[in-house]
Amino acid sequence: RIAADRDRLVAGLAEFADAGVRVAGPAEGPFVLVAVPHASAVRHRLRDLGYAVRRGDTFPGLGDGWLRLAVRDRATTEGFLNALEQAVTATKPT
Repeated sequence: RIAADRDRLVAGLAEFADAGVRVAGPAEGPFVLVAVPHASAVRHRLRDLGYAVRRGDTFPGLGDGWLRLAVRDRATTEGFLNALEQAVTATKPT
């Protein structure tokens, strides 16, 4: 089940490629690493929207442009992807 949920998350994240979101892969565990422009601001916005993600700079070898996302069930993933769209849009430079 984790594999199917992870595949759905990765597929959803691919839709943000034009916004500079990039999945480090292939993902094999219950987490997905993503490079995100303005990751800190996106993380804070996601928190405001009710979603917690881990900062990448707390892991050796990753910088502050990375986030670690936990794989969750389909309904949670859909909500997260909607929140990510809001967060990415809100943090785009104008």
